[in-house]
Amino acid sequence: MPKRKRAAKGPTKIVVDHEREYGTRLRLARVAKNMSQEQLGSMFDLSFQQIQKYEKGTNRMAGSRIVQFSKALGTTPHQLLGWHETQSAAIIDAEVYKMAQVFMQIPALLRPLVLKLLNGIVELVK
Repeated sequence: MPKRKRAAKGPTKIVVDHEREYGTRLRLARVAKNMSQEQLGSMFDLSFQQIQKYEKGTNRMAGSRIVQFSKALGTTPHQLLGWHETQSAAIIDAEVYKMAQVFMQIPALLRPLVLKLLNGIVELVK
C-alpha cells in the first residue's frame, strides 16, 4: 500500500506585535474575571483553542469580536486595544501571569488575607 504524502503547509503566519498586545490584554481581562478560555469561547460558540490563538496573537480579532469580548469581560474595546495605556501589556512576564492565575483560584473571601500576607513579605525584604 503506497504511503500518503502529507499536505504541504501553508504560508507561515507572521505574528504582529500589536496583535500580541491585544491578546495579552484579552487574557488579563479574562483572568481578572476568573474565566477560563473555554468559558469565554462558549459564550460566542468558539473553541478554547480559538481563544488561545487570539490571546497569543496568532489569529487576528475582528473589531466586532473585540466589542463582544469587551462586553463579556466588563471592559471596553479601548482598554482591550490599549488606547488609554502608556505602557505595553507585554511587560507583564509569565511569572506574574502565573501568580495572577493562582491568586484567582483563591476564594474571594480569602484574597484580602493573602494580599495582606504578600504585602507583609514585601515589607520584610525591603
